[in-house]
Amino acid sequence: MNGYEKAQALNLTGTDAEIVALLKSTGLTARPIVLAELLFLLNFRGMLTKLVSNNADEKWTGSVLAMKAAIAADPVATAHVDRWLSHITNPRNTHWDTTDANYSAPFWAMAQAVAGGQGMPSAADFSAVAALGGGWLFAELTVEQFAAQRTAAQEDATATAKKNLRHQLFDAFENAVGTSEQAARTADLIAELEAA
Repeated sequence: MNGYEKAQALNLTGTDAEIVALLKSTGLTARPIVLAELLFLLNFRGMLTKLVSNNADEKWTGSVLAMKAAIAADPVATAHVDRWLSHITNPRNTHWDTTDANYSAPFWAMAQAVAGGQGMPSAADFSAVAALGGGWLFAELTVEQFAAQRTAAQEDATATAKKNLRHQLFDAFENAVGTSEQAARTADLIAELEAA
C-alpha cells in the first residue's frame, strides 16, 4: 500500500504536505517485529542488555534506560517508553505490532525526539529496530511522490469507471437486442465508444 492509499484508508485530510507529515508520524512498518529478533538487536547494539545476577530481580542496562532517565520529566514520553519496555521484556509476548500506529507512532516520536543525544540510542539504532519490521514505510515519502501517487490513483479510478460504464452499456445493448430499446442502447454504446 503506497502513501496515498494508506492516507485514504486512515481518512487523513489536509494539504499534501500535512498528510505526508501525518503518514511519517505514524512510524508504521511493513510487518510486526518479532520480539526475539528485537531483543537480540537491542542487546547487540547496547540499547538494552539484561544483566546476569544472583538476585531474583531482573536488572537491565543500556542506552534505552539512559533515554528513559533523560525523559523522566515528561510523563507522556515516559509512559510510552514504559509501555514499550514492558511489552518487549514480557516473555509471553512474541511480537511488537508496528503495523499498528498505536505502537509505532510513540516509537517514531521517541526516535525523532532523542536519537543521537548524549547516551541515547542513535538514529541508526532506531532505524535498525524499524528495519526488523521492514523499515519505516513513509519515512522517505516526499510531497511530490504523494502527489504522483494521488494522480495515478485518480487516473486508475477514472479508467475503471469508464471500463465499468462500457460494460454496463454493452450489457444493456445485449439485453435490448430484438426489442424496441435496441436502437437507443446501440446509440448509447456507440456514443461512449466514440467519446474514448
